[in-house]
Amino acid sequence: MSRAHSLPRPLALPNWRLSPLLSSLLMLALVLAGLWALVPEEAPLTRLEVRGHFERMQAHDVQRAVEPYLSNSFFALDMHALRDAVAQLPWVAQVRAERHWPGMVSVRIVERQPYARWNDDGLLDTEARAFVPRAAQIPAGLPLLGGSPGHEIEVAHTWERVSRVLANTPAALAGLQLEARGEWTARTDSGIELRFGQSPPDEKLPMLRDVVLRTLDGRWQQVEYVDLRYTNGFAVGWREAETTGADEP
Repeated sequence: MSRAHSLPRPLALPNWRLSPLLSSLLMLALVLAGLWALVPEEAPLTRLEVRGHFERMQAHDVQRAVEPYLSNSFFALDMHALRDAVAQLPWVAQVRAERHWPGMVSVRIVERQPYARWNDDGLLDTEARAFVPRAAQIPAGLPLLGGSPGHEIEVAHTWERVSRVLANTPAALAGLQLEARGEWTARTDSGIELRFGQSPPDEKLPMLRDVVLRTLDGRWQQVEYVDLRYTNGFAVGWREAETTGADEP
């Protein structure tokens, strides 16, 4: 008896057709890999670009900060260290550093905007961050604020509230200080010291605005200090010896 033998079926292979997008990406990857192989490992740095709107900084300050890192090759350059070096410059608020082939490093900087003097030799920027520039770079006419480290925001916000209330009065403020022992003092444009004590200055504003200003009307030229550390009153120190004549507790 003869048997019929069927021919073996051809092996079905999967359809590996690539999408146009995937094909393009694969081709790009191959091209980039080829170009990368042609790039010398010690490709030199040839250009430094410094960008930003500067009022007090100078481009050469940035150049001096990054110069120790520019002796490295394009790929060996430590970008984190370079950014940190620029960020340490007093007037730098934000910094971004990038490599651009071939051989360029771009540094973009946002400069700090001064808001107030801070203690003896520093400044606060508009974000209430303290920094110490060169003395010649400290602008004139800023309010004088002070306090220990960590209290910058508290002092700046308190200054905004209190100075706004006292503006255009004989007690308009020139500065505000939070002493290390926790006591608030202020100084007016005319040099009068206001002693608020450990209570927030805001709590003393009704007394100062409604009582002290009225009581001392026409006599502010003679006042050396106003002591507001009392519960229901205040005391006055006069520039010349005389009876205070003010409300006492």
